[in-house]
Amino acid sequence: MRLFLAIDLGDAMRREIGAVQQRLRDGLGGWRWIDPRSIHLTVRFLGEVAPDDLDRQLPAWRGAAGCCSPARLRVGGLGVFPARGTPRVLWIGVEAIDPPGAVEALGRFFERAARDLGLPPESRPFRPHLTLARAGRHGRPAPPPAGIVGDLGEIEAREIVLFRSELLPGGARYTPLHSFALG
Repeated sequence: MRLFLAIDLGDAMRREIGAVQQRLRDGLGGWRWIDPRSIHLTVRFLGEVAPDDLDRQLPAWRGAAGCCSPARLRVGGLGVFPARGTPRVLWIGVEAIDPPGAVEALGRFFERAARDLGLPPESRPFRPHLTLARAGRHGRPAPPPAGIVGDLGEIEAREIVLFRSELLPGGARYTPLHSFALG
């Protein structure tokens, strides 16, 4: 099973993000847009995990979640990865406002738990974001103008969800398997 750990956004924020995507579609060519129902804040990608290994991992994920308090997160601002050169990912930013730094702390706790389980370390630093679109297969995606997306509001992060990811011809399908309460 292909798995990852994430913060679910809730329906209201997904609707806000869908409205932003709709506004951006007309002016930004070259992007493949993510279905807003699939958008989440990935905390740690786990990759392929055997069912027996999953049973062994669950206590570690529960423990990592228990080390972090629930948090209020602000969603807004637009950016691309990589920051220089041809953009491949278009994203909206996420920042913890109460307590400050909570999202980065989650990333550290789950990374430490993953390494303790023997998973390979993440190759890139953790940067909290919500992926809106990926570069299309043909052509060069248009970078967004600065300041085009402002503050979309806040969400409450109260749990981490373990998702199964299935890559299908029509796009990825994410199925929640377990949830771990924060705090």
